[in-house]
Amino acid sequence: MLPDILEQTTIADIQKLVTDRVPESIKLEYKRDNYRINNTNADDKKKQCKELLKDTSAFANSQGGDLIIGVDEPKGTSGSVVGIETSDVDNLKRQMIAIIRNGTDPTLVFTIHTVELSTDRHVLIIRVRRSSHGPHKVSFQGEPGSYWCRDSGGAHEMTSQEVGKLAKQSQSLLDQIEAFRKNRIEAIDRNECPVALSSHRRMVFHFIPEVAFSGFRVKSHDLVSHILWMPILHFVVSQTHEYNSDGIVTYDRDAGIPTSGYVQLYRNGIVESVVHEPTFFNPNDLAKQTRLFDHSYIREIQPRLKNYFELFRKLEVPPPVWLYMSFIGLDGCQVYSNDFLRSQSKLIREKTLLMPGQEIEDFGADIKGMIKPGFDKLWNAGGYPNCPL
Repeated sequence: MLPDILEQTTIADIQKLVTDRVPESIKLEYKRDNYRINNTNADDKKKQCKELLKDTSAFANSQGGDLIIGVDEPKGTSGSVVGIETSDVDNLKRQMIAIIRNGTDPTLVFTIHTVELSTDRHVLIIRVRRSSHGPHKVSFQGEPGSYWCRDSGGAHEMTSQEVGKLAKQSQSLLDQIEAFRKNRIEAIDRNECPVALSSHRRMVFHFIPEVAFSGFRVKSHDLVSHILWMPILHFVVSQTHEYNSDGIVTYDRDAGIPTSGYVQLYRNGIVESVVHEPTFFNPNDLAKQTRLFDHSYIREIQPRLKNYFELFRKLEVPPPVWLYMSFIGLDGCQVYSNDFLRSQSKLIREKTLLMPGQEIEDFGADIKGMIKPGFDKLWNAGGYPNCPL
C-alpha cells in the first residue's frame, strides 16, 4: 500500500503496486484515464464531474482510501503506470478540489497528491478520509443528491437503510468521544487521576483518535518505546513513568515538590495531558494570593503539544484526532493582560470551562491556531476580547 503520509509517495511506491499486482479493494481503486472535467461537451463534462464526486464520496462513506489516476487496471488489478497528460497539474488539482468541495455535503476530507512521470505526465492520488460526519451526499449544481459507498466490488448507490445506518454510526462515534471527555473531566475534578495532584486548578488536554472506538490498540512494546514524545506541558527537571491499568503514564517526581502534571497514554491511543496549577501568584497582590494565567505560558506549551502529534505518527494512529481543552478550578483566578500598565482582569466566575472539540485532520497542522480559540475564551472569562498570543 501507499505511505501513511501521502506526500511521501514516489513513483517507486506506485510501481510496487504494479509489480506486486495489488488488486482493487474497498480502500483502493485505479483509473487509467482522468475525469473529463474540461470537456467542451457540456453533458459529458457534467457526467464526468458527477463520476468524480461519486467515486470520492463512496470512499468517505465506507472505510476511506486511495483513488489512483494514471494506472491501468485490467480486470481490477494494477497493470501498468501510464500517467495522465496535463500541462498544468497544479491547476488541474485546484479544479478537482473545487468540484469535490462544492459537490459534496458535508464536504469531504481529502488530499490530492501528484507524482511526476515526465514534464507533462503525472499520476494523481486522491486520498479520502473515512468520515465521522457521514453520510456524504453528492449534489452537483443543485441537482437532487445521491449517496454512494464502496464494497469489494466498487462503488454502489446506498439504500435508505444504509444511509440511516451510517448516520447513526457517525452520531454514535461522536457521542462516545464526548462521553469519554465528560467522564474524564469529572474524574479529574474529583482528583481521580493516575498521579495525585494537590491543587484543584488544572488545565487538561485530551487528544482522542476516532480509531480508539473501533478496536485500535497500542502495541505493548510501544507503550514505553515512545515516552520521549509524552512531555509534560511545561519545564520539569526530569520525568519518570510507570504502567497502569489504562496504559502508561509519565510524570515528574522531584523530592519535596508536588507533581506538576502528567501525560497518560491509553491503550486505545487516547492521550490525556494534565497540568497541575497552571497559574502563578499575582506579583502585585501578594496579600490576597490571587492566581493569574499568563499568556507567555501558552507559548511555552506549543512545541510540547506538537510532540503528541509525533507520538501518534510513531504509534501509527491515523487522523482524525479530536482535541479538547478544559480548565478546572478557575473561580477566583485572573488572566494577565499584555498592555503597558499590566492591568489585571476581573476575577473569573466560572469554575470550569470546557472548550468544544476540534478535529485534527493533519498532524502537520498549526497547533497555535488550534489552541488559540480555547485561550481566547479563557481571556473572555477574565474580561478581555482575546488572549494576547
